[in-house]
Amino acid sequence: MSDGKISLFQVKIYMDSVLIVGGRDEQLSRMLRRLGYEVLQEGEGDVSITILDQRVVDLIVIDSRQEQDHEVLYHLIRSQQHSKRVPIVYIADESEQISEREEEKIEVISSNVSLGVIASKIALQLRLRKFDGADKLTADVAEINSTLRDVNERLMKERAEARAIQQELLPNHLPKHPSFELAVYYSPLDEVGGDWYQASFENERLSFLVADVTGHGLAAALLGSMTKLAMSVVHEKSPDLQLSEMNKLMTPQLPEGRFVTLGCGSFEPKTATLFYASAGHPPSLVLFKDVNKVHEVKGKGFALGFFDEGSYSLQEIDMASGDIFLAFTDGITEAQNLSGEMYGTAHLKEVLVNLPDTYTAQEVLNFLLDDFNKFLEERILKDDVTMLVFVCR
Repeated sequence: MSDGKISLFQVKIYMDSVLIVGGRDEQLSRMLRRLGYEVLQEGEGDVSITILDQRVVDLIVIDSRQEQDHEVLYHLIRSQQHSKRVPIVYIADESEQISEREEEKIEVISSNVSLGVIASKIALQLRLRKFDGADKLTADVAEINSTLRDVNERLMKERAEARAIQQELLPNHLPKHPSFELAVYYSPLDEVGGDWYQASFENERLSFLVADVTGHGLAAALLGSMTKLAMSVVHEKSPDLQLSEMNKLMTPQLPEGRFVTLGCGSFEPKTATLFYASAGHPPSLVLFKDVNKVHEVKGKGFALGFFDEGSYSLQEIDMASGDIFLAFTDGITEAQNLSGEMYGTAHLKEVLVNLPDTYTAQEVLNFLLDDFNKFLEERILKDDVTMLVFVCR
């Protein structure tokens, strides 16, 4: 796990593979690689055919400009279990008279055409193979796998793009000021998640928000984007009024069964006062350092999306140097260890009161996460996790 803004999800893309036999046209190989294909070119004739014993390829190019015994090579390819139905693009020498055999999935191209034409023919045959794979009544396993790979690749690219968009919703950096410190941990369950946070400092006022959209994945990420859009057009400064206006904007747009819980706060350095309101969000915690006691900050108000007209209570907290305010999503308190025990709010309180005497916001966050990870006993999380630590100075 990492703290703060996480890096982009690394996507493994399954590229279509093209085996070239009988020739060494480096320009063709280079162009195919630039088009995103995996090019296999081990050698001439039988040497390259050994690849077919080791893996499945999506298309085979026979380049007769250097390989003259094309008929023997063709029958050898078709005799291999993995290449009986693999499409073949045959680059024929000008002197050759080779006919296309559609039923045997072979297309003949004259060697005097441009490199671009050859590449486009290869791309077309790869696409046609995926269409064949979509017909499960006539397709073989390799063709179906090729189609599934193509669908999976598109899905992974879409998820990567959604993750990149979601990353842009998060602040590039946390506000800094002599009167407070901030530290955030954010870890979505999937490539994209339903949790979201924001923090900004403008006009001598800190504003922060921690949100949790129902569900996970792309739909939750989209609703998270809607939440930020709603926040950006609301100009109310008080957290309770801000939530009320956001609710008016979002409730008509949210699909049935979808809602967003939020903890919304602001801090004024001049008075050391923290204002907080909650829309169905788990209670936040405040550690008052002078007495070393933790207080739950509960807000009244339904999550965004329940009712068109929502009202929210405002909590006003006088902070002193060393006091800690902790906002989080239920992925923390509802996480379970191998014995099925939930981490719980009580456990989180106990960890807070056992902090070292002096600390920074990042040290508090690290201390909490160390305890959280020990409790999990390496059990896999089932929800997004977000935690925001505020320390008054």
